[in-house]
Amino acid sequence: MAQWNRNKLLERLENETFDVLIIGGGSVGTGIAVDASSRGYRVALIEAEDFASETSGKSTKLVHGGVRYLEKAFKKLDYHQYALVHEALLERNIFLSNAPHLAKALPIIIPFYRWTDRFYYGLGVKVYEWMAGNKNIGVGKFLSANEVKKRLPHLRNSGLRGGVTYYDGQFDDNRMNVSLALTALESNSVVVNYTEFVEFIKENDFIKGVDVLDKLSGKSFSIRAGVVVNATGPFTDTIRRKDDQNVPSVLQGSSGTHVLLNKKYTPKGVGMLIPKTEDGRVLFLLPWQGSTLLGTTDDPCEIHHHPTAHKEDVDYLLAHINRYLDTKLSRNDVLSSWTGIRPLIRESGVNTTEKISRDFQIELSKTGLYSIYGGKWTLYRKMAEDLVDRLISDGVIEDKGPSVTATKRIVGGEGYNEDFAEYLQGVDPDVGD
Repeated sequence: MAQWNRNKLLERLENETFDVLIIGGGSVGTGIAVDASSRGYRVALIEAEDFASETSGKSTKLVHGGVRYLEKAFKKLDYHQYALVHEALLERNIFLSNAPHLAKALPIIIPFYRWTDRFYYGLGVKVYEWMAGNKNIGVGKFLSANEVKKRLPHLRNSGLRGGVTYYDGQFDDNRMNVSLALTALESNSVVVNYTEFVEFIKENDFIKGVDVLDKLSGKSFSIRAGVVVNATGPFTDTIRRKDDQNVPSVLQGSSGTHVLLNKKYTPKGVGMLIPKTEDGRVLFLLPWQGSTLLGTTDDPCEIHHHPTAHKEDVDYLLAHINRYLDTKLSRNDVLSSWTGIRPLIRESGVNTTEKISRDFQIELSKTGLYSIYGGKWTLYRKMAEDLVDRLISDGVIEDKGPSVTATKRIVGGEGYNEDFAEYLQGVDPDVGD
């Protein structure tokens, strides 16, 4: 892997003119940098803090189509939701293929306590697999109550009838975000963190670049570019209002809290899905780096930097998982916690964030600023591809050919051997993985 000198990258930012300048170094911003630079465009990306320091590093760590959105699609005959799940399932396969060192298929059990749920959940899993078609990553099956208990030994036994397994992807979101930045650098993008956007440079009321601050040295300078892209996730409205202070908000923040528990709750490397709480949400109990991840909440919130997990949200998660365990968890069992703010598209008449679609949108302002918002980690590559295609179709950049990211390995994924850990003698398997 090549080595990059930050000072030299800063010199390039200051002295070169770029085809595309991206504000935001989360999943979507770095994904756009990979897509555009791999097509041959001159690309720059600035990030005000560290990569994955906000929403992109605080996810549920799943690459998934969204089983709960599938249920909504069929119950409400909502084709848009159906299409979104289908697209996410296709992207799931690409994600796992392009980053095999950071993502893998994970079996997840849906336990049921009523015999009628055997048919309902079983049918849902089969539809989920059918929608993935030849891109399916695992075949689910029914499990007896004893088989479920073997895999999830702390699950409540009283009334347990059995379970059904299905497969989704699990990945390391922080490492994936950093690896996307490295992949963009390898394609000659200029990618620099701790470089904060300050103001737009406008000529004849059209954006031609940005003024920035290097937060490490305190130096201010300008970056020139043919087009500027706002890919700042939950802070999209903040950047949009730097362009036009009168634009209405397009985002609704939603806080997603997660906690880590002892590994004993998922000792066999199998996850669990609680398909519905009394307020219509789903909860996951997942193996994660030697611990067990429990999440997530979905509450409307104000958008701000570095959110922390509220006591009420942690208590909510513990209260609901306790209904499914044979032991009662308390806050003393929580090893750590985090909260990420989802940048959901604001929908009129929708009063709960769990009902808001996880689709994304691209907006063009009258001054030429492109903003991309909404979506989720699983769709990062598709979002990036659509954004670059939009720039081409609008005539902002010349057409240099289609996206190649559907088959482009992320840094670290080239020549990956999933059995490599076996060759690392004397190393804990979790470390080897």
